[in-house]
Amino acid sequence: MIHHFQSQRIGVVTCEILSEAHGFYKQSGDMSDLSQEKSVMEYLQCAHVYKPIFWKYTKNWIILKDRDAAISYFRKKTNAFQRNVVTLKGDIFKHVCNDITFLYSI
Repeated sequence: MIHHFQSQRIGVVTCEILSEAHGFYKQSGDMSDLSQEKSVMEYLQCAHVYKPIFWKYTKNWIILKDRDAAISYFRKKTNAFQRNVVTLKGDIFKHVCNDITFLYSI
């Protein structure tokens, strides 16, 4: 599997030990306006034993309706620069060095 990821340049392979990951998981943090933003964890369905791993890699990610909602979110929220955003249409906004970078659009 590692060779495949390297040769295809499709990402990073990480090994996680489930018995050591139990401390990672916490319920969603400040999700004050649920009509606008949703934590990625709210959409993930998996066995409880795997939730710490998913939480570790998605805790900074939220889902918003569209690109306009993402831009509005970053303008309004003081803690917005601590989060990454993906829209329902697949637009990705990633927090990089105290700035937001638009990475991808379908």
